[in-house]
Amino acid sequence: MVVYSAIAGGETKNILLTRKFSQFSAKTLSETPEAPREKSTQKPIEYIVMSGDTLSKIAERYKSNADEIAKNNNIKDVSKIFPGQHLTIYGVNANSHSIYTVAPGDTLAKIAEKNGVNVEDIARQNNISDPNKIYPGQSISIDKNGSNTAGETKKSAVNPPTSKKVSKQQKKNSEINTHKKALEPVGGKNSGNPIALLPHDQREAPWMNIALSEAKKWHGTKENRITSNYHALIGHGWLKNLVGTLNAWCSSFVNYCFQESGYHKTVPDPYRAISFFRDRGNFFEIKKPIYGCAASSGHHATFVYGKSKSGALICLGGNQGDTIKFSPFNGLRFFLPVAYKGYYESNAHKELETFDVNELNEMIGIHSKTTGRESTR
Repeated sequence: MVVYSAIAGGETKNILLTRKFSQFSAKTLSETPEAPREKSTQKPIEYIVMSGDTLSKIAERYKSNADEIAKNNNIKDVSKIFPGQHLTIYGVNANSHSIYTVAPGDTLAKIAEKNGVNVEDIARQNNISDPNKIYPGQSISIDKNGSNTAGETKKSAVNPPTSKKVSKQQKKNSEINTHKKALEPVGGKNSGNPIALLPHDQREAPWMNIALSEAKKWHGTKENRITSNYHALIGHGWLKNLVGTLNAWCSSFVNYCFQESGYHKTVPDPYRAISFFRDRGNFFEIKKPIYGCAASSGHHATFVYGKSKSGALICLGGNQGDTIKFSPFNGLRFFLPVAYKGYYESNAHKELETFDVNELNEMIGIHSKTTGRESTR
């Protein structure tokens, strides 16, 4: 006989029963439970490959794996990615099961720590009676959701916090801290595996993204047929039909890329390669080339991308009378925007990577082979 019943909130139902002077009580779920709350999932990350990156490093950083990133981005060779390349990374799947093969020396505790779960959950999910006994080659299912997500429902706030008056000082501070960002969480609130991924610094030579985008857009089209008038785009359109030393299409291209990424172009003559030597207000010279620095001989301007096996620099730029492409060069001096100095000083130790110039040109859609070294201009 039911002598008393009550619903406490939306989650439990309390029942009190009596039978032959014995009292029984029970807690059950609500008769009409709310639908489980959807787990928050991570939005795809748009990542730009930086110098020194490998697919395995990127995968580790974003809690994914190299094969998965390669598959999602149609990368045939996981050992070949290129600075400036755009990748879409989906990161950790908060609702996935994974299968782990026990290796020699593994313990359940090590496996649990590596996968961000706890020993008890793995043992229960895999019917392991003794957590101290696992064997090499054994397959273990790992549920990244943890054990607290089944039937998870929304909870109403008991005492919602009252809104606080924001002082002028607080408002001032919030305006100053413009780099604060709310990170996208992965996993439900009580999933047992909550995580937020810190975005990786993507400030490395942003003008190279413009240069690569233009190179891919024109993929080998000759200068006289490229409709993007880089002279006009940097404010010197009257140079389009001139010939001779002033018509430095290569320099206008380099300055266009700086301009479009928010940096200063050289003054007063950004259409001349010699301007990088003269404009010490907006550019400073470096002795050792790094990825993305402007390079000039005084007669030609380009961007340093890497080096070849022979030791020549591989540069990306609008080659005079030719097209936008990768070419080997020697005998250049190197410059960076003054506004980039802070980033450069913390990354000056980076070494140039070695590439095959023909593979790089294949990447941007140019299929004719480049041989030898181009002389400085």
